[in-house]
Parts: sequence; structure tokens; C-alpha cells
Amino acid sequence: MGLAIEQTSSFVGNCAVTTRATHLILGPPGDDPVVRSEIYKHNRVDPLTGGRGCVYEHVRVLLEHLRELGYEASIDVPDNAFRELERVWR
Repeated sequence: MGLAIEQTSSFVGNCAVTTRATHLILGPPGDDPVVRSEIYKHNRVDPLTGGRGCVYEHVRVLLEHLRELGYEASIDVPDNAFRELERVWR
């Protein structure tokens, strides 16, 4: 049997403002939606200059939620996966 789950993350901030994120998790079917809010006081998660950090943080929250549900999950991201994304930010 498969697992249906969806997460949407929004990151807001810039070099002069602390980054804030909201993560909305929907699923598995029958579970209530979960909203997680976080504040990041470091430059690693900066939506203007650190897109890679935001993506990794999105995945970290999802993996953490799956572990809380009792699932073993991991993700392998090749180094070149962000090549096009980082080109846009330059």
C-alpha cells in the first residue's frame, strides 16, 4: 500500500530580515493537516541567496514528519541537482 502525503513550504526573508518558514503537511488521508512554523537566524536558510538551504530544510521537515508517523525515509540528492536553480540566483 502506498502513502499519500504532500508538503508545501514558504520561506520569507532577506539579508536584513530573519527568515521565517511555514510548512503545511497534508496527509496521510484521514490525518489532520499539520502546520509547522520555524524561524532561522542563520544565513544557511535565506530565500534570496540560499535556495539550496531552503530546499534541504523543506526535505528535512518532511523526513522528520515521516519518521514521526513511523516511516523510515531518506533522500539522496546529487550535487548537480541544484545547478539550474543556482544559475537563476546569480
